[in-house]
Amino acid sequence: MLADRIRVRRQANDLTQAELAEKLGVGPATVSNWESGRVSPNEDRTAELDSILGGGVFSAGIVERLNNSGTDAPRRNLGDRIRISRQRSGLTQNELADKVGVTHGAISHWESGRVVPDDSRVGQLESILGSGISGASGNSDSVANGASIVGAWLSKARQSRGITVPELARKAGVSVPAIYNIESGKAQSPRQNTIGKLERALGEQFEHEAEEELKQENEIEGLGAFADFDSLDEDDWPTEGGIYVFYDVSQRPIYVGQAKSIASRIKAHQDKFWFKSPIVEYASYVPVQNAKLRDQIERILIKFLKANAVLNRQQTESFSE
Repeated sequence: MLADRIRVRRQANDLTQAELAEKLGVGPATVSNWESGRVSPNEDRTAELDSILGGGVFSAGIVERLNNSGTDAPRRNLGDRIRISRQRSGLTQNELADKVGVTHGAISHWESGRVVPDDSRVGQLESILGSGISGASGNSDSVANGASIVGAWLSKARQSRGITVPELARKAGVSVPAIYNIESGKAQSPRQNTIGKLERALGEQFEHEAEEELKQENEIEGLGAFADFDSLDEDDWPTEGGIYVFYDVSQRPIYVGQAKSIASRIKAHQDKFWFKSPIVEYASYVPVQNAKLRDQIERILIKFLKANAVLNRQQTESFSE
């Protein structure tokens, strides 16, 4: 109910009814009537409540709206917003469960879309993770761009130690762009080798639960784990066979390639002027051992990307083995 959401958001902001009333320019009895459900605020007052208390007040009837949508997509979208906001906050599912006062399984069900949290729980989630969970802000993608769970962990650990990005890069033996890409969310699933270097340099371990979560998110059944790697760091190049993509600074995929040894193939690119920054900033890959399958996937991706794969040049130059 709207009344419950107003109460939950007010309490989350540590305000009494009288204090909220003063901010709104109304009497305490008005706020009391809203929270009891005897009277509902008009649209203007609800907008003021959102401004003072944060998102969530206007997210009326979430459960009913999603259950009556006729499709699973809204449920999944809500789950995605919860998951992305949690990861950006650097929280594991267990940690968020403790803050909300529910089980780990409840968070897992909410994020998968199997279960929709009730309106009061959405209010709690927004007070912990920030507004935008319910989509009431009008921008359902407002939480979609940001650091992954690795990026949130890295940024928090680095800043707590007062280490700059260049200092951490030197200490860990990774490139400065690699750290920026991870913290900004451009590189959402760095290789375990990179995470290990950062762990040793920071003296802090990336939590096992978070590591397992990252693995599950990026596992492609029948192939392996999708991963980002530093195209500027030879030590981070994958040695196995697979499909790889080079990206520019704006995250645009500009080259698709395949090889039985990705590292060997990238070495062959080094004499080409476009391989270096700022044209190529980072890369991703998925392991594919079967040569025929690699070739098929590469051709499909190039066709899908069309002009975006600007460096493939309609495969006039062959890079496959």
